[in-house]
This record gives sequence, structure tokens and C-alpha cells, in this order.
Amino acid sequence: MTIVVDADRDQALRVERIYKLVNVLFVENITSKAAISRDLAMIKVSAKHDARSHVLELANVFARACRSRPESLTIKLPWRR
Repeated sequence: MTIVVDADRDQALRVERIYKLVNVLFVENITSKAAISRDLAMIKVSAKHDARSHVLELANVFARACRSRPESLTIKLPWRR
């Protein structure tokens, strides 16, 4: 997982210290480097058998279903600000 934070210097240092609290393999400050940023929304929708086709039809207009369970669908949506 990549976490991007819009923060001043002190806030960024606090975020970098999180690696001591959880199992983090690598932390890098990329403030001065060129970067590409993309956002993604993962939305879980409760959809039983009778509503599933309608939800999938709507999702295919804007997004893509990426996980299907008997009681729900998870939809992947590229997020633009």
C-alpha cells in the first residue's frame, strides 16, 4: 500500500515515524522527486441475486466489478478530483 500525505515538514516527519508502530518495510520521502498520483475507490455494494445484474450494469458505465460474493459486489472506481 502506498500512502501519500499532503503535509508540512513536521507533519511529514510524524507520518514517517509510523513505521515504528506497524509492520512497514520501506518509507521514502518523495517531496523533491517527480511522481504520478492516481486515486482508486473500492466500493462494496450489498447485492443479492435479483439486484446483481442491475448493479453490474450501472457499475460497467463508470467502474468495474473486481470481486463477487453471493451477498455483495466490490466495485473498483478510478477516482478523479
